[in-house]
Amino acid sequence: MDKEASQIREAITGLNRRRRTERIPDAIRRAVRSYVRRQRRAGATWRDLAAAVGLSTNTLQRCAARGGATDAAGALVAVSVRPPSPRKEEETRGGLVLVTAQGMRLEGLGIAEAAELLRALS
Repeated sequence: MDKEASQIREAITGLNRRRRTERIPDAIRRAVRSYVRRQRRAGATWRDLAAAVGLSTNTLQRCAARGGATDAAGALVAVSVRPPSPRKEEETRGGLVLVTAQGMRLEGLGIAEAAELLRALS
């Protein structure tokens, strides 16, 4: 067992978790994730890694697969869901549908019309 694995194992053991469902702190999760990814690229098995850091293989795989709650990719984003517009399908058939980064939605326009409108609005 290498020094990094020993440090991670000590950190996990030092948590004195009483229940299996208690979360591992994000700092330790990040250390585990970083270590596991490097070791997996080097060819280590899940079983060997789990034994080295003192977690189950299942927990280790979940930890490595997920970005964690603090990663930007896993962050929750508020959204609003609205019912579809009552327009008839014929009105937009064959037309361009464009959604801008600011959330503006253009439907049923040709390319030239959409470009002209976007230029005028920006």
